[in-house]
Amino acid sequence: MKTGAGYFAAIALTLVAICSCNQDPIFFTISRETAPLEPLIKGSPTNMVRFIHNGVDGFFVASKQLYRYTGGSWNYSGPQPSGRVIALAATANYLYAVCITGDMDRTLRRLKNDGTNWETIPFDAGGSPMIQSIYADPDPVSKRLFVGTGNTDPFAIWHIHDDDGDAKLKLLINETKYLSGAAFDGSNYYLSTRDIVGKGGGIFMVDFGGGPDIELLESPGGENKNLQIIGMIKLEDGTIIAVERDGGAFFEVGTGGIERRGIATGGWATGALAIWEHPHDVEKPKNETRKLLVAGIQGGLYNTTTSSYTHGYVEFDLESSDGSLIGSRRDPGILDTIYGDHDQDRYKATIGKHPINHLFQVPGDIDSNMTFFASTKNVGLWSYRERPRDGGWQWNAEN
Repeated sequence: MKTGAGYFAAIALTLVAICSCNQDPIFFTISRETAPLEPLIKGSPTNMVRFIHNGVDGFFVASKQLYRYTGGSWNYSGPQPSGRVIALAATANYLYAVCITGDMDRTLRRLKNDGTNWETIPFDAGGSPMIQSIYADPDPVSKRLFVGTGNTDPFAIWHIHDDDGDAKLKLLINETKYLSGAAFDGSNYYLSTRDIVGKGGGIFMVDFGGGPDIELLESPGGENKNLQIIGMIKLEDGTIIAVERDGGAFFEVGTGGIERRGIATGGWATGALAIWEHPHDVEKPKNETRKLLVAGIQGGLYNTTTSSYTHGYVEFDLESSDGSLIGSRRDPGILDTIYGDHDQDRYKATIGKHPINHLFQVPGDIDSNMTFFASTKNVGLWSYRERPRDGGWQWNAEN
């Protein structure tokens, strides 16, 4: 008869074997976790924007202060704006930052592409409305910044143009809701909000050629009544895609209104949207380049016996030739498959555990690896890289 430590060890091993048989998928997913790295950029980093400053091309991100990535290194030693940076946007000529100073006062500052000092941008009407969000279409010819303000309903939207002689924010739309995105089609700007006070709605079209002329877009099915649009992106073919918060439904946006595409993220969309191209395809003909639209999610996608992780991102196929949206949702981890790992469990055990606020792939002319980055909620800036000493290709904190 077994007694003492040996007896209890035998029982423990038996229990482990039983549990392993019944819950093997769970244990396997856990086994694919990689050792967490200490993030260089901690907390909940801002969105990421490309900006050329004093001839150096790179992308900027902030967590309290500014950081710049120029392909393989973080090397920004330029001027920092006064205050704690909580949001970024870039126009053709300026890098904009929302900064918290003093007793939570929020100030808009900007740095010119060849400048050495940050400039504070006041409101045309005076006062200091609470800045909630800033957006600018990343198109190189776009020179207009949009600013959402307000403490509670109603909110407002302001704007400023790079070439304005009077560098002040001007009121564009009053009594609206939270500004959640901006896109430019070469002629018109499209501004998304969670909804519109007293009118329902979600997306405005603005033509600055004659006024400005502002139109609340409608859809054939009247679906614009109560939309909660949380993000927008312009695809390579010029199509503008908006995503709804609850359920993550995709809408196509244009001069004719908005139209539901019949595909969705599932769960709650975070508003994080990015175009991803396979880095190994850059030398191939354009019609052979593999591309995806990647969208952040929070909750509601995975809730099975194999995994309770419900965050991360989902993927949608884009046409290789022109970048148009063609595919339904891919399960997370296919991005890893494209890299060659065929390891969805590693995805679930790493970035799949965390909500993603922003996504960004570095262009090939900045970083030949075209590294893919994610600003997470509370666990810092992450990147998808090959980390030979830590287990190979994986999502982990950028360090």
